[in-house]
Amino acid sequence: MLTPPMAEKPRIDLYCLCWNQARMLPHFFRHYDELVDRYFVAELGSTDESVTLLEAHPKVTLRTVDVSGRPYLEEERRLLYVAMTRARNELHLCAPLKYWVTQQRSQGDGHVYGAKSRFMTDKVMSCLE
Repeated sequence: MLTPPMAEKPRIDLYCLCWNQARMLPHFFRHYDELVDRYFVAELGSTDESVTLLEAHPKVTLRTVDVSGRPYLEEERRLLYVAMTRARNELHLCAPLKYWVTQQRSQGDGHVYGAKSRFMTDKVMSCLE
């Protein structure tokens, strides 16, 4: 009896930036590990345990980025370019809508709204859904 060939699972790589996310990383990995084959993380000079957690994870490729001046801007542009050009079937660009402000009352709703990447020009946005 012949069995039909199994469709090959598409490879999923996740490109992201990290800065002081030690509290969030276990939650992040718990939700994405089943979906993601490799994480490419640009570490922006964390001062908490983020780097230790990232280095210990077997799927993470970690790169430290200097966040001062022009080199940071070029690294951010390069990271977006690599992520966008490696997508084969689908590309999902996500950005936080809100950033919560620290040092507020427990019932506070202090936040600032996030903005799209400076590299997502109107011309590029017109090509997206």
